[in-house]
Amino acid sequence: MKRSIGLIILQVSVALYLFVNGILGLSKDSNEFTRLIKEIFGRGDLSNILAIVFSVCAIIAGLFLLLELFSLPIPVTDLILFIFIILWAVYIILVDIIAPIRSSGSFFNTFNIWSYLSTLSSHLMVLGSIMAVNKRFS
Repeated sequence: MKRSIGLIILQVSVALYLFVNGILGLSKDSNEFTRLIKEIFGRGDLSNILAIVFSVCAIIAGLFLLLELFSLPIPVTDLILFIFIILWAVYIILVDIIAPIRSSGSFFNTFNIWSYLSTLSSHLMVLGSIMAVNKRFS
């Protein structure tokens, strides 16, 4: 299958994003995955274990996406990306919609529409990019 330059760039960017966030998650740095898991499950051992599992999956998915660029198709990649699509949609709902509503007292006092829209748009770009490189959605 011939891919456009834009899709190749998207695939490389998604691969790097997943790989880097996976490394950050394993190094205990705060990243999007640990924030998502802590938002869903709170803090604790379960959250730490899930953060490690998702970080490893992100590293694997990133590597698989890079390998696919060299015509080495790996069937599991689409399944892993599909899981990340679901997780990222949940992340957007929790972090960008529910969290601001839940903290409505302090949120509306310090609300900056431009900052909020910038963050929301970057989260939507990641979701769209993951969907674009997943064969189920493209």
